[in-house]
Amino acid sequence: MPISKRTICIADIFGTTPAFERLCQAIGGAVEVVDPYSGLQRKFASEQEAYAYFMTEVGLDRYSEMVRDQIAAAQDSACLVGFSVGAAVAWSLTGASLADQVSCGVCFYGSQIRHMLDIQPVVPVTCILPTSEPAFCVQTLAKALSGRNNVSVETTPYLHGFMNEVSANYDRQGCAVYLEWLQRM
Repeated sequence: MPISKRTICIADIFGTTPAFERLCQAIGGAVEVVDPYSGLQRKFASEQEAYAYFMTEVGLDRYSEMVRDQIAAAQDSACLVGFSVGAAVAWSLTGASLADQVSCGVCFYGSQIRHMLDIQPVVPVTCILPTSEPAFCVQTLAKALSGRNNVSVETTPYLHGFMNEVSANYDRQGCAVYLEWLQRM
């Protein structure tokens, strides 16, 4: 799946952090960043605090609208690269309504995708799943996504958050592997 010239990186519940900005810049090309807090950097004591803040102050619907607005801001189609809640947003926007504005999607550990199985992507989407999740069976989600048109699934040996230096589950090796993968797209 070739990544388009325009890439929109969709942040997780931590929003834009210096580490996330470095990750997005390292992908290369014309990368735009969308975060749930409109560029205002937040410092959270834990992932639980970040999640509670995100759900109270932003939520998935509002975040999806923010990304939809970013997509519409240019004439070029964009590849959506989302992380965690950003992956759920990316997944939700790969359906028919934005088919001419979205070229592909990459969804890193998008656990909320399990609640959106009615969405059928019309562009190529790669779902990169963690080895396990405390709230559900990753293998069940992988099975539900496998075999769908335009969807490829990859289960990793890493945990949810492995691409994010701020996450307790950050994995330097896993991040390097998938950063290189993104750069080759």
